[in-house]
Amino acid sequence: NNVNRQANCTIPTLPPEEYFDHYVLRRSNSLDNLGTPNWSLVLCLLLAWILVGICIIQGIKSSGKVVYFTALFPYVVILALIVRGVTLPGARAGLTFYLKPNWQKIRELDV
Repeated sequence: NNVNRQANCTIPTLPPEEYFDHYVLRRSNSLDNLGTPNWSLVLCLLLAWILVGICIIQGIKSSGKVVYFTALFPYVVILALIVRGVTLPGARAGLTFYLKPNWQKIRELDV
């Protein structure tokens, strides 16, 4: 008889999984206790449904504008982040450290 009798059995979980299960989804331990909905997720889902509905109603006419926005907006954000990073105190020292190689460290064979 191969019977497994463990009094204390824990299943290891990672911190991101704990965060997603307990904070974002607010999962309960059983199906009997469903709990309250996460209203921020409900509102985001409702907003997504509204946007999809608008896109379906508008048809192909509005997709060109959406493509322009989604193609150019990331570059605007990156440019804003670069400008902000360069204007911070110590930016010159950080860029010098980043761009100037340390030849002694490169010659070392240690990983």
